[in-house]
Amino acid sequence: KNQTVYAIEGGYGLRNQKYAANVNLYYTIWNNKPPASLPQVITPDGTYYYNINGLNALHKGIEIDFIYKFLKNLEVEGLASIGDWKTTSGSTANITNENGDIVDVVDFSAKNVHVGDAAQMQFAGSVRYEPIKRLYIKPRYTYFAKNYSNLDPTILEGTNKDRESWKMPNYGLLDLYAGYDFSYWKLKFTVTAGVNNLLNTVYMSDAQNGTKFNASSATIFMGMGRRMNVSLRIGF
Repeated sequence: KNQTVYAIEGGYGLRNQKYAANVNLYYTIWNNKPPASLPQVITPDGTYYYNINGLNALHKGIEIDFIYKFLKNLEVEGLASIGDWKTTSGSTANITNENGDIVDVVDFSAKNVHVGDAAQMQFAGSVRYEPIKRLYIKPRYTYFAKNYSNLDPTILEGTNKDRESWKMPNYGLLDLYAGYDFSYWKLKFTVTAGVNNLLNTVYMSDAQNGTKFNASSATIFMGMGRRMNVSLRIGF
């Protein structure tokens, strides 16, 4: 069956010489959501691939961002993204061979199981300061929470029905950016530099859920450590 998506979204924005702010709410229903990869089952008769219908999910949340200019050379930015993304159904699939004989049955349930592979809550704040004209410094801190390990809902069978995947630890990252604009030979130059993960924080950016649904069985992807970059842009 085809996948269907029903979504409603609304937002409101404010603008002023000193500040700007936006708020946005969303509510999205996914029906017959396809799995990330084609599931398979191994039987004495061979390996069979199958499709699952009836895997539904609900994504809802609110997003807020703002900027406030305290002084001509000093402004503060912030954002908050609070989501609640869950699968909302289960399904049964009869797996048949070329003759139409049932060789296996997949009966799973993933009701109210959080969607993995993305932090559902993020909070960030930054300060942009210009100590001299055309030179700015901008530290930024971002906090990630409610991040579940990636999980194929179709494996939630038997005693694992409606079972949550492993929830990874929350973490925060501090970044630092700077830039300078100048002109020379009728050309415009912009030099920018950045240090990501300034504090060299050790964190898990992603994970694949394991058989025990905990940290000991999960496949973990570590986040990148401190790294720096410098760039030059020329305009004419």
